[in-house]
Amino acid sequence: TMVARMTQTDPDASASSLIGTDIGPYRLVRRLGMGGMAETFVAVRRGPGGFTQRVCLKLVLPFHRGDREFLDLFHREARLAAKLRHSNIVGVLDFGEVDERSYMALELIDGVDLQVLLDSRDGRRLSHEHVALIGYDIASALHHAHNPPHDSDIDGSPPPAIIHRDVSPSN
Repeated sequence: TMVARMTQTDPDASASSLIGTDIGPYRLVRRLGMGGMAETFVAVRRGPGGFTQRVCLKLVLPFHRGDREFLDLFHREARLAAKLRHSNIVGVLDFGEVDERSYMALELIDGVDLQVLLDSRDGRRLSHEHVALIGYDIASALHHAHNPPHDSDIDGSPPPAIIHRDVSPSN
């Protein structure tokens, strides 16, 4: 497959070869970024009656596909994150596997990340009020993740806390 040709040393090859392809019900439109475990794309899901929805599609990188432990963590992340509903947390819309490609469909947020905002300011600081609002929003989201809602209809045990592990301006 096209994805099988992706390598860790040539990550850009994957993006150009995947644009326009379908992953389950999603057509990849453009690449958003790449991290250590996955790359993200703007994708469009099409449905009956002209229904379309733009999403962020997170695809596990090829060199992790054979790693069962890694895939188990990715699946666990999807299950836990799908339970979170908070205005400052990107929602999980769908999760699946197609042709041995694990994916997670997330809400697509139009805009820039905090790192891009900071870089665009040419060394000028954000106002104290703006920093306080950003800090409050981040703390509120992390508090919600650390204290997820109790889903008593599953097994009665409280859900595990979700620890982000990568809070940064670019993430």
